[in-house]
Amino acid sequence: ADFLFAGTPDIDLSASTAPQTVGPVYLPFVPSLSGVNIFAVTGHTHKMGTDVQVAVASGPTDPGRSIYAPSNFQWDEPETTRLTPPFVVPEVGLTGEGGGFRFSCEYVNTTGRRLGFGEEADDEMCFFWLYYYPSRGAKICFHTDQQGGHDVCCPADENSDDHVICALITSYFP
Repeated sequence: ADFLFAGTPDIDLSASTAPQTVGPVYLPFVPSLSGVNIFAVTGHTHKMGTDVQVAVASGPTDPGRSIYAPSNFQWDEPETTRLTPPFVVPEVGLTGEGGGFRFSCEYVNTTGRRLGFGEEADDEMCFFWLYYYPSRGAKICFHTDQQGGHDVCCPADENSDDHVICALITSYFP
């Protein structure tokens, strides 16, 4: 078994204490993981996170089928949902449509300052862990609308080059 850590760095939370949502964001599934069995999912935010929702979807406009919707998300002890039976994400077809994940995160920012994405506990994240088998290696994948929009997975699939951002990620996770 192995894991995929997926999400978005596109977080810009105002200093308001009103609930704020990032997403929904669509992230296409990694072609090199085609055919794997996904058996569990866990949401991941930092301390201002109040909810993570994940659905498997056929494309960016499909609301999808919910696979992670904890009734009481706790950022410091996020629920792991076991998916019984495990499922296989649909492959990308000739039309370009295929499987992926549609996800969102909710926050209540009580810091009194603007918050963005970051590694520190005082920054925020909107990610989720997918656990799968058989192992084809761990991956970190994300979607960003920044700089024209990108869907990036590191390490890259065998038929493509690592995105420049992969070098930054591997400096955090050698």
